[in-house]
Amino acid sequence: MWSFVAIARNARRAVTASRPWRQPRRRQEGQASTEPRQGEVETDDRIKRQYGPRPQNFGSIAATRRPFHIVANRRAIHVPDRAIPMIPCYMATGSTSRPRHLPEKGFPAYAYLPGRHPHPVRDPAGHSYRVEPMPVTADASLGSDPFLWGLDLFNHGYYWEAHEAWEGLWQVADRGGPSRVFFKALILLSAAGVKIREGKTAAAVRHSQRAAMLFRRLNGPSEHIVENALGLPPAILADYAEAATRVPAALRDVPLGRPQPVFDFVLGS
Repeated sequence: MWSFVAIARNARRAVTASRPWRQPRRRQEGQASTEPRQGEVETDDRIKRQYGPRPQNFGSIAATRRPFHIVANRRAIHVPDRAIPMIPCYMATGSTSRPRHLPEKGFPAYAYLPGRHPHPVRDPAGHSYRVEPMPVTADASLGSDPFLWGLDLFNHGYYWEAHEAWEGLWQVADRGGPSRVFFKALILLSAAGVKIREGKTAAAVRHSQRAAMLFRRLNGPSEHIVENALGLPPAILADYAEAATRVPAALRDVPLGRPQPVFDFVLGS
């Protein structure tokens, strides 16, 4: 009578015989085998011939716009261009290459973060202590110096200061009018930038969602006015505002007080 061990051994041999690629490869003694087994993933040369070379910046945002191949479950799979969604990535970017609207006006001595620097206005050591703000009139336009100064501050990472520059415009805007909604959205977006730099995710999400809600209310004639002023339609700005907190910003270690842009878009360009 056969033992259970013999039955199991014979069953394993039968399965191996039915799968030739499972059988061990035989090679001469001292000779290394470099050929793939039958049914194994294609070699890199065959993949390159069939799908083209892999992009040098494979895995980056730029590379995802081109078809490429991935290896999963030991088989090469071709991923077409249309199957790869483009996800905006918001990261800390340098501000030296960003445009200026008022180049003759110098930036503050530091980018204020609550609890880390002297309050710009209340503290005698603040960078704007007893400094008169830019005058704002009731008929201030989107081409006025206060508005353009806010754009410079925002684009270069001075988010608290941009908030202050636009708040004067918001206060004189008509209540219930589209201009008041517009300035409030910019103020909330600036506040989200401050919270992102502070690492306070919940507060950043709250401010960015409120800003997105206000941007989406700017439709009709207001939509074209916003696009001409900021270079982006309000609906796109709303998407950017929400995505900025879904994709964490890759903050770099910078000296205390140095500005650091956290949005990968420029307003008014």
